[in-house]
Amino acid sequence: MPLPAVSLTVKLYEGNFDTWCKEISGVFIARGRPTQAYPAISGTGKDGEVTYHKSTLGDMSLVIDSITPNLMTRVPEDLEVGVGPLYACLESLCKPFRLFDLPSELRIRIYEEAMPATTPQHLVPAEFRASGTSHASFHPLTRTTRRLRAEALPVYYATNTFVLAANPDEGFQAGIASSYWVYDIVRNHVKFLKSLDVTVQVPRPLWGPEDRTLVIDRLEDVVLEIRNRGAAGGLQVKEKSVHREYRLTAESREKIKVLTAKVNGEVNEHELKGKGVVSMLQKLLLSAIKLDQWGNSSGFDLEKTEKLAAGDDLDDGQ
Repeated sequence: MPLPAVSLTVKLYEGNFDTWCKEISGVFIARGRPTQAYPAISGTGKDGEVTYHKSTLGDMSLVIDSITPNLMTRVPEDLEVGVGPLYACLESLCKPFRLFDLPSELRIRIYEEAMPATTPQHLVPAEFRASGTSHASFHPLTRTTRRLRAEALPVYYATNTFVLAANPDEGFQAGIASSYWVYDIVRNHVKFLKSLDVTVQVPRPLWGPEDRTLVIDRLEDVVLEIRNRGAAGGLQVKEKSVHREYRLTAESREKIKVLTAKVNGEVNEHELKGKGVVSMLQKLLLSAIKLDQWGNSSGFDLEKTEKLAAGDDLDDGQ
């Protein structure tokens, strides 16, 4: 009695090996070739060497014709002839790639390539954010699984520059905002921060037109660059940029140096590690926006980048 004509309805590609394997095994059994059903192994020697059932050209053709061309190009030309060896090869080629099958060193290298952003990352909560400031979300890799997030977040913080802005005109409470930022957003990963830009608004001085007394004109954005050089280098803070023609005064820059040395001393004495960044951050913000009862700055001050010549208009374009 002739065997029923049974054909495959599934083509093998990288993602459906189990389904394909079940169907092609059924076809071989239906055609009276059960030895060619997966895995087509005839035995295993004492040394673990596997031997396979012999296959005909028809058996091989059935398997080869059911493989998609892209996958077939990946099969080695010198593979042992037979359905069994072909099964073993195809199973290996179709095995899903799992990131955590890689050594941790390679995974970290992948994160280091994928994580750095082209622009600084704004991590200020929306309720404290000045209008027009973008709010970057975490990298997509950190929003997949808990395990990947825990492993990738330190790299995310270590390979990007982050931005925090203080705006007293909009009711920014520096201490509250920085605490919120640290504990609700950065959490335990502040110790991995390497690069942080803090934008503070410093009162801009203006000489009165009559008595030449110093008054406060308006607030000016100053970006302070904080870099964490680790245990050896400590925290380093410097003025990064000031809009228009102003800069921090020598006295203000000296205040930053003193503050930096103090925080680094606290870090070394108490082994605070990454918490030194938090301490520096909060002190900088609070110092920069501090005004006395007359509206004059008792924190950081600005000065012209070029000294005005005698007799020039000192009204700063008013």
